[in-house]
Amino acid sequence: MVVSVELTFFLLLSMDQKEETVTFRTEVEMIWKDENIRWNESEYGGTSSALIPSYLLWKPDIIVTTGLDVKYMLPDEQRFFNVLSDGTVRSSSPCVITNQCIMSIEDFPYDVQVCNITLGSWIYPTDKIDLVVGKKLRNLNATIPEDIFKGHGEWTLVSFHGIVDYSYDEGKQYSAVTYVIGLRRQPIYYICVVLIPLFMTATTCLLGLFVPAMNTGERIEKVR
Repeated sequence: MVVSVELTFFLLLSMDQKEETVTFRTEVEMIWKDENIRWNESEYGGTSSALIPSYLLWKPDIIVTTGLDVKYMLPDEQRFFNVLSDGTVRSSSPCVITNQCIMSIEDFPYDVQVCNITLGSWIYPTDKIDLVVGKKLRNLNATIPEDIFKGHGEWTLVSFHGIVDYSYDEGKQYSAVTYVIGLRRQPIYYICVVLIPLFMTATTCLLGLFVPAMNTGERIEKVR
């Protein structure tokens, strides 16, 4: 079975540099085809689709493997799947994810951080569930629409693309979809609050070593 996995939008909430985590709001969309629930439209009054409670249908066990915490905004019993007559099932799950993001601050405050968000099956290898990247957004490397990314004034989204990774365990192949997200820090805050005051303080201290202690009398340097 082929399962399409996609993050349909990305809203940055916070980046914790000490814990090296990123928290964001998104919507995980999955699409797959279940041959067991297809029907003939003509036999059901031309009905081409139906909304079915999620707990009544089988769904792939796709989880955020790099996520430290995932909070779904709707409980499972309140979520519905859109099912088409050919057996195509579409699942949409809005959620808030806290994900690990290893940071490098060598170029602070002009740094760009790259975070990997990986989704994969917990149990099934590729001969049971094979993952592909969804086609709704494709890759957004050139221009990031504001309706796709919103929020956080400290960081700007500079890249957002999904790839498929494969791994092997005990002779079985497993697939995963990894979204690679690039975030560039806006340095203006740190320049005004950290760098400029630090420069002025250091300059004042250095100049203070060479100015006379009194306005009158012989000029005596403090450093010889």
